Amino acid sequence: MAQMTRPSQPDNDNRPAAFDAALVAYLPGMRKLAYTLVGNKADDLVQDTAVAALRRHGSFREGGGFRVWVSLIMRSIAAGERKKYRPHFVDGFQFTLLRNGPSQEIESDMRTIGNHLHDAGGQIILRRAHGEELKDIAVSLGVSKNRASLHEARARAALIERFGDYAAA
Repeated sequence: MAQMTRPSQPDNDNRPAAFDAALVAYLPGMRKLAYTLVGNKADDLVQDTAVAALRRHGSFREGGGFRVWVSLIMRSIAAGERKKYRPHFVDGFQFTLLRNGPSQEIESDMRTIGNHLHDAGGQIILRRAHGEELKDIAVSLGVSKNRASLHEARARAALIERFGDYAAA
């Protein structure tokens, strides 16, 4: 008769039980911190932090501050989430980075705008609309971040001049 085997256990065979107990004991504190960091999305952040802490248990040093270690993990995760959706304000207009790229309609509008911008500023505006950071665009163009910002400002002014209120909306 074939012998039944148990499914492989997750990577916790070498994790001390005291680590798990400390994590469970700190859950209320994690919820409080998560609520101050992200508000209504606190439960998701607590879950993501607990999973990350369990995965990184090997990097925790005995005798170190467990709460500080877990709090740093949580703050790092929260900062990463905020960065994905943080709005950019340029010339009084708010632009939100697109996580999954633009929709077909937005892509069409960006191509229409791009047809009127043939210089570096136009490239910068389109790449920023796709969610790229200005410093990364500047590096790829071989200019400083300040120079790229000037190109972007000139291109925005040209768009506003060309499209008027439509571009400002």
